[in-house]
Amino acid sequence: MNLGNLGALHRNAGQLAQAEKYFRKAITIEEGLLGKKHPELALSLNNLAVVLGARGDRKGAVKAYRRALAIFSASVGKRHPHYLGARRNLERIERDKGGAR
Repeated sequence: MNLGNLGALHRNAGQLAQAEKYFRKAITIEEGLLGKKHPELALSLNNLAVVLGARGDRKGAVKAYRRALAIFSASVGKRHPHYLGARRNLERIERDKGGAR
């Protein structure tokens, strides 16, 4: 099981602080191994953004979504399902300003 899977497991169990830790570790490792423009890194950033949004960190979530979108756009294109999903996630959190801190 990889760090992203552990993060998802904790997210699904409602253990958001633990999920955030695993996604952040995955991002650090992926940046070092794959580089800062790899689509796997963008997936981890999107997952981190989901957790940050759920924890009420709207600003952090928006930042992570935007970084993920930039990577997806450059690596897989704007029609790819990963790009489209991250864009929908960003649009949703930008509409829901009630949970911002």
